[in-house]
Amino acid sequence: MLLPTDSERRRLVHVERAEALMGERGLDALVAAQPVNVYYFSSFWTLLQKMGYEWSSLAMHVRGRPERDALVVSASQIWRIANAEVEHPATIIACTGPQNWREVLEAETRGDAPVDLIGAPSTPWRIDADASLTTIERGWAAATRRTAGHEAPTSAHGMARALREAGLAQARIGTDDPRLGAALAAAGLPQLQVVCDPNLFRRLRVVKSAPELVLMRIAARNNADACIATARGIQAGMTAREIECEFSVQTAARGSERVFVAVGGTGSLPHGRIVRGKPFLMDAVSHYRQYHGDFGRTAVVGEADAETRR
Repeated sequence: MLLPTDSERRRLVHVERAEALMGERGLDALVAAQPVNVYYFSSFWTLLQKMGYEWSSLAMHVRGRPERDALVVSASQIWRIANAEVEHPATIIACTGPQNWREVLEAETRGDAPVDLIGAPSTPWRIDADASLTTIERGWAAATRRTAGHEAPTSAHGMARALREAGLAQARIGTDDPRLGAALAAAGLPQLQVVCDPNLFRRLRVVKSAPELVLMRIAARNNADACIATARGIQAGMTAREIECEFSVQTAARGSERVFVAVGGTGSLPHGRIVRGKPFLMDAVSHYRQYHGDFGRTAVVGEADAETRR
């Protein structure tokens, strides 16, 4: 499926709907901690999420001032953002870690959290003075220079800085994580009003923006095509595992990623393998840039009997 380049580059957030819902609740900003909502506001899905790190990125959308939108990410991810493959918020804050871990451990022992933590300096790859850099590599180097001296010790401290810079230190914000209010207070914003309302984020996302619809169409088409291509290659004697592997190949060939394919139903194949003439279900799901396609069909290797056809 060929699409205009900018169709996939645009940020996903439905701005008009976000502004309306924030107005209903009297919110000055929305701060997302759940990965699906961070992605929605920033077009960024951190690799660290798959490694199990919580709050490896945070995103903020400011009511009426999109130029103040912000993304807080691990410094290790800055080079991905520098590639500018999609639109990200204007403000990017790199998070490294506290410079003095002893200070953090002592505060945890006391049962509180230090406000004035200093971020550890980022440690970029060394660049030889006489190195000949590509355009992309020069972009990486520039991104590293921009973060130097402005590192945040934690994600919460980074978001607190973004809120202060946007003039929202005493504002009323909405979030999708009940822990964020206490974390932002500990990071130096005790007067911030934080409303935790995950359903607000769901209400926002249920009406799709134009860029989302583009991704949903790609995801649906890729998934259906991959399922049909997989089905056409199935032979008698194949196992569910072999079919799963082929579906993975077919989705990857289309730029998507397999979530699952249920072959024969949730209990798998009744005979353990594909039997000629016996119908079986294929329920296939894959995603393209986090948007999912879902496609199912009944298939038969060989001729279907009269009951199956009926």
